[in-house]
Amino acid sequence: MDVRYRQNRIKMLRRARGITVKRLAVLVGVSQSMLTNYENGSSIPRDQEVWDRLAVYFGVSVPYLMGF
Repeated sequence: MDVRYRQNRIKMLRRARGITVKRLAVLVGVSQSMLTNYENGSSIPRDQEVWDRLAVYFGVSVPYLMGF
């Protein structure tokens, strides 16, 4: 799977909500730099709980966030 596709969904959803990277990082329990890495495609969440928190916050499924 293309990492860039995932990061675009996280970034797209965050921007649609109108929140900052810093705020979303606090809400899902990761560092601001880690969330930035998710958004720019240099890393992906390795912890299922992070995927779950993102999905709950955005009201989408984990597979959707993952690009499925």
